[in-house]
Amino acid sequence: MAPSNGSGGDAANGPAVSFTLRFGSNGGPPQQFTLRPGAKKEQVIRIGRNPKGDIISDLSGVSFHHAELKLMGGRLCIVDLSSNATGLKVPGGAIARVKRGEDTEVIDGSVVVLPLKVKAEDGKTMEDLRMCFVVEYDTSAAGEAKSALSEAEEAEEAEKESTPPAPSKGSAEHQAEGEVEVAEAEADRATSAGARRSGVGAAAAVAAAAAPETGARLPLGEEGAGARPPGGAEGEVVYH
Repeated sequence: MAPSNGSGGDAANGPAVSFTLRFGSNGGPPQQFTLRPGAKKEQVIRIGRNPKGDIISDLSGVSFHHAELKLMGGRLCIVDLSSNATGLKVPGGAIARVKRGEDTEVIDGSVVVLPLKVKAEDGKTMEDLRMCFVVEYDTSAAGEAKSALSEAEEAEEAEKESTPPAPSKGSAEHQAEGEVEVAEAEADRATSAGARRSGVGAAAAVAAAAAPETGARLPLGEEGAGARPPGGAEGEVVYH
């Protein structure tokens, strides 16, 4: 595999990050990945024409080692290594060029576009010349937050039943109530984020990024585009 050109490994502490990549027409079925910080072996998702990579494209405008996804400081980041550039579109924003060799955070719902620079070809659309995928974070955190909330509520009810009424609430009880409220808010946010995700929404985001509207045309490069890549097998890849 291609060597990583990032700025180093991630910190040993922090939760694993799980996410799904949903591709447009020039890609295969969804792929799931889990990156764990502090692993002995560097965890990098390699993207490009390299047949030994994790995400493979045979579009001629895609470099052999085009880009990498990795964890940096507990955040999912992308590093551009290509000659034709990589684009990143955050939710509600426009496509921006990823700075070559620098770690750029990829937030939930972002769309990755590669190559960013293409050469127009007769009979082909921008969608034909690019590979795009949307990054969707795993929503299992919502279930964990709800579980923590339920345990906190049960503990609070048990304490109320076994403890006689007090004239006023102590600081410890105020703190416990605050923790319950925080857990409930986190669960609601995670659940709402999960409800917004669907295959239809992802497909629309990918199509919009691959073929931007008139007036938002992307720069053209020197290289063209080739055949569409073969579809891959769907499944989860977990790095240990």
